Amino acid sequence: MVEEKKMKQLYKTLMLSLPVLSVLLVSHSVSAANITTEQCNQWKQQALKSNYAKNKYNKQCIGSVKNASEAKIDQKATTGRFYVGASLGQSKLTPRVTVIGASVDDNTDASYKLNIGYNINPKFAIEGFYANLGSATVHASSGVKGNVDYKLYGISGVYMQPFNNRLKGLAKAGYAKVENNASQGINYKQIEKGDWFLGLGLEYALTSKLSIKGEYEYFDKDIDLLSIGFSWRF
Repeated sequence: MVEEKKMKQLYKTLMLSLPVLSVLLVSHSVSAANITTEQCNQWKQQALKSNYAKNKYNKQCIGSVKNASEAKIDQKATTGRFYVGASLGQSKLTPRVTVIGASVDDNTDASYKLNIGYNINPKFAIEGFYANLGSATVHASSGVKGNVDYKLYGISGVYMQPFNNRLKGLAKAGYAKVENNASQGINYKQIEKGDWFLGLGLEYALTSKLSIKGEYEYFDKDIDLLSIGFSWRF
């Protein structure tokens, strides 16, 4: 029980760091984009007299042009490629309680997600996934406590909007099948076995094959999922 609480706290910390990571990625990308041709020309002229100017020119101008060129090639090369991914996250699970006296005691848990996708072109992909979202703790009216587990799998379409050479926004919509299991003593009936869902996220390319991403997904009224993970393109 103690280890389970520690794991939940670890995932909560990981999820809290996601906004900070996003800000750092955006700041890094914007700062690289703000280097102007005029500034590079000034550093180039001063490079013979100043090591500072020489270092600035080599790092900010030559390096930025090289990275931007590689990133543009990477974006075009995503067309017709498969990718796989894995994510860790935190789920918010809200089983619908209709019995008087029953309640949900703990509705957050650690989760993981596995996915495989195919890039139709640089802006559109189709993606299938499986996710284990953990469980919610339910206090029955009889006084018995138990868990309702959530697992789901589905398919979605993904739209990708580049913000610059490496960072892009993600928007997805799809359909997911939900599987629930309740522990002994909990009278739980699954009403809906599937539903449409929506998602938003950010993805940052580290190399031509490897990228990191953070996502928020909303599955009807029962499930919210915040996750961070990676994608690997073949």
